[in-house]
Amino acid sequence: MRFQKQHRSRIALFCLFLLAFQGFSQTKPTFQWKETSSKIENETEHDVQHYFDGSKLFKLRSIYNSKIFNTDIFVDIYDSKDDFELDDTKNVSVSQPVMGLNMLTIVNTFYLSGREQVQFLSEFNRESRENELFFRKVNFDTGTPTKPQLVTAFTAKNGVNSGDFFIARSENKQFYVVLKQPSYDKKVNQKIAFTLLDSKFKVIKEVEHEFPFSSKQSGDHTLYVSNSGNVVLVKNIDLPKMKPYMSLFFWNSNDTKVVEHPLNLEMDYLQINQYKITFDDASFYLNGFFSDSARFFSVKYGESSPSNGLVVGKFNAQTGAKDYFKTINTEKYKSFFLKEVLLDQGKAWVIFDQIKKNTKRLPSADPSKPLEYRYEYQFSSNGMTVVMINLADGNLDWLKNINNPEPDTVNDNGDFVSGLYFLRNQKLSIIFNRTIDLNTGAIRVPYKSRIPVLHTYDASGNLIENFDIPNAGVGGTKAHCFELDTSFAIPLSDGTYLVRSRCGSSSARYGYLKI
Repeated sequence: MRFQKQHRSRIALFCLFLLAFQGFSQTKPTFQWKETSSKIENETEHDVQHYFDGSKLFKLRSIYNSKIFNTDIFVDIYDSKDDFELDDTKNVSVSQPVMGLNMLTIVNTFYLSGREQVQFLSEFNRESRENELFFRKVNFDTGTPTKPQLVTAFTAKNGVNSGDFFIARSENKQFYVVLKQPSYDKKVNQKIAFTLLDSKFKVIKEVEHEFPFSSKQSGDHTLYVSNSGNVVLVKNIDLPKMKPYMSLFFWNSNDTKVVEHPLNLEMDYLQINQYKITFDDASFYLNGFFSDSARFFSVKYGESSPSNGLVVGKFNAQTGAKDYFKTINTEKYKSFFLKEVLLDQGKAWVIFDQIKKNTKRLPSADPSKPLEYRYEYQFSSNGMTVVMINLADGNLDWLKNINNPEPDTVNDNGDFVSGLYFLRNQKLSIIFNRTIDLNTGAIRVPYKSRIPVLHTYDASGNLIENFDIPNAGVGGTKAHCFELDTSFAIPLSDGTYLVRSRCGSSSARYGYLKI
């Protein structure tokens, strides 16, 4: 009888241990790759975006073309029924005449749904002396655009100094905001206008605001619009005999005025470096970095100034008033890129890559055109960092560095040295690449390959999962050269994502990740 009780106790203890183990190790990523691979058309220094309509995958490659003063946009089309083999490529740029230039200029683009993109375009009207903003829709599959329709306009000096449009969209895709920035004039105060649009690109309302400084003192800015249609503009300001600073301008679209909230840090010599603004129903939040060596923030991938710590802010979603705005000292990061800010359960998961980009100028490939230089872009990484911020008070809960030195990669936009992030049940899973040497032995020629690794952190910052992903079908073999592309993962259904692997910059194949 005593033996039976002890036996039952051991069984119960084993079952509890098994349940605990299953709850602990619940992330089981699996990859399923298509056999077909396709040649990668030029992606170097392009902005690359992927969209999937359930049947076809559309890869958009965008880059500014200085020869025509416009943006080139190409769409590579892959059919999922044909193993994502490249079927066709469409040019959805502004068409150019045989002689001269089309003066319609792409300002911004936004993905709508299915196979559609909206493009906002500007053009100076010589007759009315106005800078006009238009929109048109483009079908990815056919490459066919609709006829441009006028959205709004403002008076401009001339075609060379015509001012600028800047556009942002809300997360729920219900609102767009257009910032009208007038022609450069250093003699008068700069006057801007916010124009709020609905999802059909119709004007809802507009408000003007005059800054107490001219265009000369007006620096770069970032523009946001919330799901309720309220507008946030964060602007760099450089006034005479003053330290440069940033200020937040807020427009409640139910009101008729714009309110300023200066973003001065505790010490004048500190500057905000990189940041993102995120919204919830009651507040919006600024999470980023400050530096003692940056005049203003940098947002280029791999080209930031060193960071001295974090800057965090909480603002009222209806008035823009500051709840808190402060800095948090951390170790110094020499180069980084703020990848993502995820709001969840009163916390902010702040994720950034420790990435460095070097640009090398090469001689022209054509000796008869010596000034047409070529460029080589190298990316190197020291890993990535995950930060947890308490949104109630802006305090730092924890910070975790993932030390993962990755060797230089060339002309691949750094697509191998970031991570794929999945936030579920207050746990953050990160899949990233780790380089290993496939050759062993005391004397050997190194054969480097990247294998995918998974880390999972709970809300307390504990690393609860840390393992190489077995049988991933990428890296870890000499049979092929495909490694995981960590630049994107398109959600298809709960726990299933469309992902890509690449063989350097030459070819790619697509597949599915289940996690």
